[in-house]
Amino acid sequence: MPETDLPLDALLPDPRNARRHGERNLALIADALRDVGAARSIVVDETGTVLAGNATLAAAGQAGLSRVRIVDADGTELIAVRRSGLTADQKQRLALYDNRAAELAEWDTEILASLADEVDLTDLWDADELADLLAGEEPVVLAGDPDDVPDLPADPVTRPGDLWTLGSHRLLCGDATDPGDLARLMAGEHATCLWTDPPYGVSYVGKTADALTIANDTDAGLAGLLEAAFTNVGPHLEAGASFYIAHPAGPLALTFAQVVADLGWSVRQTLVWVKDSLVMGHADYHYRHEPLLFGYLPGPGRRGRGGVGWHGDHAQDSVFEIPRPKASPDHPTTKPVALVTAMLINSTKRGNVVLDPFGGSGTTLIACAELGRAGRLLELDPRYCDVAIRRWEALTGETAERVVTRLEERT
Repeated sequence: MPETDLPLDALLPDPRNARRHGERNLALIADALRDVGAARSIVVDETGTVLAGNATLAAAGQAGLSRVRIVDADGTELIAVRRSGLTADQKQRLALYDNRAAELAEWDTEILASLADEVDLTDLWDADELADLLAGEEPVVLAGDPDDVPDLPADPVTRPGDLWTLGSHRLLCGDATDPGDLARLMAGEHATCLWTDPPYGVSYVGKTADALTIANDTDAGLAGLLEAAFTNVGPHLEAGASFYIAHPAGPLALTFAQVVADLGWSVRQTLVWVKDSLVMGHADYHYRHEPLLFGYLPGPGRRGRGGVGWHGDHAQDSVFEIPRPKASPDHPTTKPVALVTAMLINSTKRGNVVLDPFGGSGTTLIACAELGRAGRLLELDPRYCDVAIRRWEALTGETAERVVTRLEERT
């Protein structure tokens, strides 16, 4: 029976693994590998993609393992791993580790729903079981163009401090540089992903009725805004959470990158949104693209494609060619919803919380509504809060509810 010795990273996790392994699950498997050593084998195909044992592969790196022995087999005989050197206590603990780790895994119903279109699952679940398991996984169909954005109201309904619920989403009219506002919005939750488009080239003035006024921000002013906001955001993100931060091309890009690096967040790549037409400006070469920083906060496990927190396939590239939405004087820099959804699909699954501390006209909110994610938005300007609310109501047919105002909360 031929054997091959390979580095652990030669194996590829299954991008469509229908079992979900949370941090506790992976930590338990890593503890088992450190305590009693490797025992259970995993199954790979001819390409090295893991068919069974994805969690073990993910936890092996945490436990310090670096090599894997491949045994070729054709399925006509069982392969047993004979472990030596275990005490009686370790043998019992190995069995308990194995059974408990299986209990802590869950079905990823979103992936399972996609597999149901390709694979017959009726010999694994009966019709009622499968219906219950996949309930709520149907894609959300919005009524209208998701990129349609209402005009700014002259007299907004929203007031500073108002907290709104929009179905499973929340929107707070507040200041990203205020830790208390982030705490009110998140209410103890931790987001799986940060997707945001911070203001630049404008003055960000907190605690005022006219929150945003056009001006030429200094690098120092922008750095201070980003540092304060992202410092406040950090405690409300999961360990290892992914982030997507839209930013300008040119010199200000360095400010964004430096602030993120100083926070200890890991920038993996610069992604690029390529528009269908150029934007007239003062640059020698008119811009037809906008960059985004993509990366992860510190956290357990190997992050990124094929690792923990990655839900996309292995064919994703760094360029997103998506037409830009129709511009207007009120909304000159709105991102297309399709840009946000294309990224969230790779970094989140249904029900995950997505945080945007610079909510603007609500593009992240609409993307979350489309994908079944739970949006958490903070927006300083009451007018833009109204726009995001009206936009969501028009597309979903539902009605937002003002939960509490700052004044009501204090009384």
